[in-house]
Amino acid sequence: CVSAGPLLKWMDIAACMSAERHADGSAVTMSMDDMYFHSPIEIGTTLEIVAQVNCAFNTSCEVEVTVTSQKATNPGTHVIHCMGFFTFVSLDEKGKKKKLATVIPETDAERDNCILAKERRKIRFTRMERVEALTKQQTKKDITKDDEELQKEEEAPADGKNDSSAKFGLGKVVNNVVKKTREG
Repeated sequence: CVSAGPLLKWMDIAACMSAERHADGSAVTMSMDDMYFHSPIEIGTTLEIVAQVNCAFNTSCEVEVTVTSQKATNPGTHVIHCMGFFTFVSLDEKGKKKKLATVIPETDAERDNCILAKERRKIRFTRMERVEALTKQQTKKDITKDDEELQKEEEAPADGKNDSSAKFGLGKVVNNVVKKTREG
């Protein structure tokens, strides 16, 4: 089966092409969300990746991407493998955010997609605000405590069990970089 990594890359490329066509210039990926994997993709399957701008806001737009294939046993019948939503920001020649033209829906389906895109945008902003609030609540003491607990786990003797989980910690340097990025 095709793994998610290459599939997400192809979806991002298709979404970028759609966003840049709408922007009539450069666009960069801001986020990917609501990614749904419906069915596995066997190696050798011919895929169709369709990307469309659902709605444009000020300098960003939402692009919906759907990955399908045709059933070999029933041509004309499409199987949906994956779909997701990407947010792109339009940039001018100097790398500054650029205002986008409004998407003018022509069908009921396009109008519905634009309305839903606006709702998803509200959810994205709410989620970002919540994550920022939670991050600010975590104190330096909490980070030090987490580092100490991780160190104890690393020093603990192996119990011989087959543990398929993976653990990693972000060091203080990474946290400082994140903090400086948010402040500056």
